[in-house]
Amino acid sequence: MLGLSLQGKPSNIKNYRDEFDPYFDNARKGWHKRELRTYTKIIFEKYKDIEFESFKNLISSFLIENYEAKLQVSEFLDFKLETSFIKRVATGKAAEQYFLQNFKKHFVNFNVLDVREFGCGFDFKLDLNHKQICVEVKGLSEDKGQFLLTQKEFEMAQNCERLKVMDLIKN
Repeated sequence: MLGLSLQGKPSNIKNYRDEFDPYFDNARKGWHKRELRTYTKIIFEKYKDIEFESFKNLISSFLIENYEAKLQVSEFLDFKLETSFIKRVATGKAAEQYFLQNFKKHFVNFNVLDVREFGCGFDFKLDLNHKQICVEVKGLSEDKGQFLLTQKEFEMAQNCERLKVMDLIKN
């Protein structure tokens, strides 16, 4: 999930985890018979002493747009961004990346327009010969669960005359 949300391969995160495992107290052995690669060693040396909260904020800054501003507002209001929110954002971004990489399997010959930043109530608009499909992508991190719709997403789903597809993707 984290790999996709960072627009990388999901296996990249697992590989880094395995590479770093021998240096942290946990049950996994990881790649304990192998030296750290040079660039990995640079990363490890740079961040090995960072506190968990600071490291979480660093990673969140890659995943959540305007994270610093949201964090400042959160601190001003004297509450913290919930871990579940951060997990939902990562799951959603991973699902959106998966959709972009795989939509052609289900929507052959369609062109895609990424409208996530438009605030229009759906994530992607697909076009083929004047046929338009609005797509809202939601990710689930487990076999069962819930997803949330914003008010705008709900209203678009009710009022959209064009076909609206909700794509649920399990990470």
